[in-house]
Amino acid sequence: MTVVTCGDAAAGQLTAAGLADDVIVWRDILHEGPVPDGADPAELNAVRARYLAEQGWTTEDEALRHFATRDERLPAATSITLWFDENLVNQLQLIQILAVLSTLDTKELWLTGPRTFGGVGPQALIALHEARQPVTAAHLELGTQAWAAFRADRPERLAALASGPTDPLPALAPALTRLLRQYPSTRDGLSLTERRALAAIATGLTGFADIFLAQARDDPPFLGDAVLRGYLDRLAGGVQPLLEIDDAGRYRLTITGGRVLDGRADQIALNGIDRWYGGVHLRGSTVWRWDDQQRRLIR
Repeated sequence: MTVVTCGDAAAGQLTAAGLADDVIVWRDILHEGPVPDGADPAELNAVRARYLAEQGWTTEDEALRHFATRDERLPAATSITLWFDENLVNQLQLIQILAVLSTLDTKELWLTGPRTFGGVGPQALIALHEARQPVTAAHLELGTQAWAAFRADRPERLAALASGPTDPLPALAPALTRLLRQYPSTRDGLSLTERRALAAIATGLTGFADIFLAQARDDPPFLGDAVLRGYLDRLAGGVQPLLEIDDAGRYRLTITGGRVLDGRADQIALNGIDRWYGGVHLRGSTVWRWDDQQRRLIR
């Protein structure tokens, strides 16, 4: 039995519980950086490897080696169990894998979850394994549809999926909604994560660990510490920084940051934007934004 899962920690849990003879770990943080439409698998791997290396999370060669190995091993497996929980990172990886599997002739496919299994003991993992469900044509079709929508250069199809329900992948719609809330807000040009981090700093928190814990209010959590550091660095840059970082690595809100946090100024109007959300590239001043009151994207 080949298991495909997100992250080395999960792979270790499943191996220790005796639930995996062979594990393929899907290492990519797809909610960050470009995932453009039109790129074939090799081109997409190159784009992703370059981005991950630019963030300092790996080297380009290491990422390319991982992607190549992963892409070779998946078609060779005859029996696969997909272990992916509800969070955004897992759900984006899951739709990518389902889109790939829809083109293969894998004889036996199973899906666990979607409940969170990180940190649970061997007996709970065994119970989840025993409750796994076969992957059907409906899973493959929805995964393929969602992956195409995620990579599209406009977000309307993804937003429609996020409005749910997304049976037989019930965790997909909430995960996609959380992704849409990472778009800049109509209120202040901040993503939900950026606003939570600035709000934590405004209360007097200055250390990264405290800020990380204060903003980590997603259930289930999805954001890693390296990603948040990148967000804070970006907020401390630009023409009019919202943050200051001292030599000891402590964070403080600037006057401009306080104005943006209060909704009296707009981050994009002040500092512009150059960010990718799947296949959507936000640049300039007229961009897609999340409206919290209407709970939808507008432009």
